[in-house]
Amino acid sequence: MTPHRARLVRTSNGVDPRRNSCAVVITDYLGVTDAVRYLHTIDDILRASRTLYQVAWVRHPPFMGREVESLRQWVRDTPQDAALVGYLVRVRLHALLIGPDGSVLVDLDRREGRDRRKVTHLYRITSRSKKN
Repeated sequence: MTPHRARLVRTSNGVDPRRNSCAVVITDYLGVTDAVRYLHTIDDILRASRTLYQVAWVRHPPFMGREVESLRQWVRDTPQDAALVGYLVRVRLHALLIGPDGSVLVDLDRREGRDRRKVTHLYRITSRSKKN
């Protein structure tokens, strides 16, 4: 185990040291928890998600560095396609999943009222298209 992984093990849940509770809840919702061995970082969540979904980094969104609430409003106001599953949002030391309608689907650190956490990364999750 690398020193980085060893440090992450100390920050995980008490039940399974290979999995961070925040990452497990998100991947459980998406149905991809068992796709990878370790679930600690955003990269682990992305790797697991890509086994079942198409995941794309949203480059230069107009709300980057702004609040999660601004992102939720943007999602509500923007027309979404039918294949959209949701948005994986990275904030400082945490990740959450926002649905196509702007609702918070998964968040272990849910905020009452206005969510003022700053968005650092945003990923669009869509279902894979079936090829005939």
